[in-house]
Amino acid sequence: MEDKSMISVDLEGFIKKGDKCFENGDYEKAMEYYEEAINIEQKCAEAWYKKGNVLSRIEEDEKALEAYENATKIKPTFAEALYEKGNILNNLRRYEKALKAYKKVTAIKSGNGEYAEAWYKIGNILGGLKREKEALKAYEKAIQIFKEKLKIYGKAIRILKGEVKDEKVIKKFENETKICEEIVKILKGEVKDEKVIKKFENETNEIKLTCAKTWHEKGDIHNNLNEDKKALQAYGKAVRFYDKITDRDSDDDEILKRRKIVSENQKNYRTLKICEKKLMKYEKNPVKKWEYARIRYNIGNILYDLGRYGDSLEAYGGVIKVFEGSDDEEKTKEKKVYIEAWHSKGIVLGHLKRYEEALEAFEKAIEMDSKHFRAWYNKGVAFFYLKKYKNSLKSFKKAIRVFEHELEADEENKEIKLRYIEAYYDKGVILYSLKRYRKALEAFEKAIEINPGYADAWSGKGAAFHDLKRYGKALEAYEKAIEINPKYVHPYIGLGKLFFEQGDLGRASDKVEKALEIDEKNAHALSLKGRIKIEEEKYDQAINLFKRAAFPEVGDPEPLLWAAYTRYLRAEFSSTEDKADEETSIVNKAIKKEIFTAIRELEKARDLSEKHPNRELRECILYFLGYFYYKSNDIFTAKERLEECTKMESRWKKVDEFFSPLPWREYLKKAFCPISWVKGLWEIITSELQREKLKRFITAKSRTERRARELLNHIWKYKLKPAWWRRWWSSPVHRWLKRTIFLLLLLPILSFLFYPFVPEGIYITKENLFVYIMLVPSSVFSIKENLDVYAALVSISIFFLLLPSIEKIRAKEIDVEMSSPPSFEPFISPSMIEEKIGELS
Repeated sequence: MEDKSMISVDLEGFIKKGDKCFENGDYEKAMEYYEEAINIEQKCAEAWYKKGNVLSRIEEDEKALEAYENATKIKPTFAEALYEKGNILNNLRRYEKALKAYKKVTAIKSGNGEYAEAWYKIGNILGGLKREKEALKAYEKAIQIFKEKLKIYGKAIRILKGEVKDEKVIKKFENETKICEEIVKILKGEVKDEKVIKKFENETNEIKLTCAKTWHEKGDIHNNLNEDKKALQAYGKAVRFYDKITDRDSDDDEILKRRKIVSENQKNYRTLKICEKKLMKYEKNPVKKWEYARIRYNIGNILYDLGRYGDSLEAYGGVIKVFEGSDDEEKTKEKKVYIEAWHSKGIVLGHLKRYEEALEAFEKAIEMDSKHFRAWYNKGVAFFYLKKYKNSLKSFKKAIRVFEHELEADEENKEIKLRYIEAYYDKGVILYSLKRYRKALEAFEKAIEINPGYADAWSGKGAAFHDLKRYGKALEAYEKAIEINPKYVHPYIGLGKLFFEQGDLGRASDKVEKALEIDEKNAHALSLKGRIKIEEEKYDQAINLFKRAAFPEVGDPEPLLWAAYTRYLRAEFSSTEDKADEETSIVNKAIKKEIFTAIRELEKARDLSEKHPNRELRECILYFLGYFYYKSNDIFTAKERLEECTKMESRWKKVDEFFSPLPWREYLKKAFCPISWVKGLWEIITSELQREKLKRFITAKSRTERRARELLNHIWKYKLKPAWWRRWWSSPVHRWLKRTIFLLLLLPILSFLFYPFVPEGIYITKENLFVYIMLVPSSVFSIKENLDVYAALVSISIFFLLLPSIEKIRAKEIDVEMSSPPSFEPFISPSMIEEKIGELS
């Protein structure tokens, strides 16, 4: 029997080796050591916990979650494992389960005041779930613990610096301190390592940062609840904590950005307080109504800056109401405030995604001032969000003309110049969205001509060159954008995509990592990283990345589509591996589980895509849903989803799409003018958008739709096996064509059966290769006189009617055997989905 003390030594040794590798970033080796430790002792909670840390670091969240759960099963009071489990569940958006994990942590650690961070995380989740009152309680609890910790850490720092030398004070502090054992060791002189002391100082600074964030989040919730006084107090506290941190980390962009936001919110609340006092003075004084209108307008602006859009809208509405109750002469005197109230109302409505109402507000402002460049510009933005790209382009063109006119009068006006550049950039974005890449390139270049240091335009230029397959130029443009603004995320993503398409996964991965350093939640960067992981066959990591990229609140179904596809790949490749006979059923269950999970994700994507502007994306989702239902043997649901896919865009819809851009008057003119016809044809040839629409009109069916029809036809013929008449009459593929053929085949049979009752005027005639049944003069042969010919015709009709169901026909000595149904194993190739979803991106 092996000595237990030896086992314990081996176990501890493997964990220590794993820890060292983990610190050095060698996660693969660290994993090996932790797994060795688990093999020695399956119930080693520490080894499971540390394995979870490795898996979390390499972004395999599901496996990390499993490891943390094993650790907490072995040791239910393992607070560190529970906290990390909560973090993973939070990342996976399983908020209720994350809350449970964090609450367990706070219950375990309530005695010694640790894990205030758990209360902070609880507050964040509850705030996101709109449970504001509960969130406030959690933040208050976190702040209370942070306060105690900072008090103890503050005393410790003073003692370490030698500012406190009284032995009695030090001894008393040592006895009171239960929060951090390391502090006590330092104070007693047991630890003199400078690294440990530095680590302690960094922890102190981290506490201050989390405390600042807690006050910040608390202020935001008070703001949402319209609790102005409490919000102002919370923002003030947050500013003070951020100031303490920026003294040490003045170069940290995130901290500086957060401090700026909180400081502005604090300033806005102070200004709001002053404005509300003034408003009370003028509210009931008709002589001062214009002062009242101006103050109310300023209040609207402040509330807008605070993100209180509903209150802001009400304030602007109050300004408009004052003007609407005045005569025209008074309106003219204070016209500027009235126009700006309408314009600002439009901006707020835009933020609330009420774009039609926003357009009305901008048009009202333009009606009063046709040279209001911001109203023209924002009108273009509203049209863009409504996917009315042509109207958006017109608005931006008008805005550009107004900008040019205004710049002639005032060349030094920075706001006009900035908006002028932005108008060209946004014009380029719309043209790019319309796949008019050359025109988009011209717009981006115009923006760069005005301001060579405009990184957004350089990035847009790179994207246009990329889609024009001019990769060298795209590379130069992206690199120029990065040179101008190294913190701008989009050119890194563009470069990552460029390298990925060229098969350079190393450089692609490098660029994506840099993008995620700037914005760790960027959905495009996460999706691209997921695609790289697919190429590396790291499917677990890919699925996790696509899940992180999926934002249901934004309504983008594309990452869910990629996640489902990755699950499919994982299932397919696992099913092709050689397995022992006794493991076959386990493998099949695992594959089914993957397919059902993929179906759930695709159904979510289907719901999100219902109102998505890109109909091709929905078409793709429906096809994959049909495919996965087919793989899970749910034939009827597969048929439903595939039918939904094939019915999405009819040929008539594509005809309408092709001809809709031009008004009908133009068509009438062209009908009577050959020159106009030639001109119109030239417009179609030279327009990238019209060429794309023409291609769609001619081909009628997309690649996805064709595949959907193939699978649907297979299900109908060989899985559902309907009766022969239903094959003709109820076919989900080419239904009306088959019904027409069915009636034409049925007509001679019915005529033959009822020919004694048919009037003499119906005869048969043969002309060319076609046989017609028609009314002809009595000189033509009748049915009775050509009975043999007609009987043969009826036999042929019956043969073709029954053809779909015939298995075997024996006629005299010749056997006519129909071929068996073809083996049909639809396969969604990686190239197919990557090409398709790539187009949709």
